Amino acid sequence: MATFPKTPKELFSIINETQCLVLKFSASWCGPCKNKTFLETYHNLKKQYATNPDVKFIEFDVDDDETLLSEKILYNFSIRSIPTIKIFHKGKQLNEYKGAGNLNKVEADIKTILSHL
Repeated sequence: MATFPKTPKELFSIINETQCLVLKFSASWCGPCKNKTFLETYHNLKKQYATNPDVKFIEFDVDDDETLLSEKILYNFSIRSIPTIKIFHKGKQLNEYKGAGNLNKVEADIKTILSHL
């Protein structure tokens, strides 16, 4: 499990150094972000890889993490809708999923990255 970054520099360091990084962007007021099936599936996926040092999950609330996720950083991530999940492999974005219905694709991406290690 990744330590939550405190600065943008720490965040980008984690992105660049992690074999498989899952970044989830959501908000407390977002209906799809609170979808029960989405949350259960996401947390089960996170739990499944909790002991794998090559896979890290970081979750951001786009409102609560304002210090770390300034508009400039959000713009760099091109966050236009939530929930958004971005998959990174050693600093390169592999995929991006918007909405609450793509967690099976997230798992497939994780497996693909791990199969090439």
